[in-house]
Amino acid sequence: MNKLTTAQLVVAVQAHAVENYDKGWDIWVESLDTTEKEDIVQGARTENGAIKKAAKWLAPQLEIHAIGHENASTYDNDDGAYERAQENAEQSEDELVAKKGSVIPAKKKAAYGKKAHNGDEVALMLKDYFSNGSKEEAPRLFQALANENGIDGGRWEHLNFGMQRMNLGNVIRGLVAKDEQEVTINGTVIAG
Repeated sequence: MNKLTTAQLVVAVQAHAVENYDKGWDIWVESLDTTEKEDIVQGARTENGAIKKAAKWLAPQLEIHAIGHENASTYDNDDGAYERAQENAEQSEDELVAKKGSVIPAKKKAAYGKKAHNGDEVALMLKDYFSNGSKEEAPRLFQALANENGIDGGRWEHLNFGMQRMNLGNVIRGLVAKDEQEVTINGTVIAG
């Protein structure tokens, strides 16, 4: 049996993600570049192992995705988007691979409460940033924020605005976590 390369494992996860795009895997497809995907599946030996590693990464992202929909709901024309995001966030890592029980502790979910966030600095700053403008100004604010951080916001233009904003927030969180460049929202530096 030949050992699968990281690139082959990423292809397998990508195929799984495309098949399950509407079940939360759109985040994998739309938000990550190849290098990030390779980092996530690093160390997996099988396609199923790579999918499990990706699901482990994806589970908290779905929670963030649901928060993004809550925060962006005023800009989202898709009335069912928030509910779908909540359903996806309630999936466990196992459910992302095969249907089983939730791995997100109820206590952690309850901590989000009605605010739909746990005080995440990026979520709070994005909410403030986008609430300063009208719905008509939101695309301009989005592009300005993307440009401010060297992000190609145009790669999500096929998505509704709520999804674009969610993806931008996820990429910003990733940049903050990597601490490889200065990340700002409206000129304010976010510490990693």
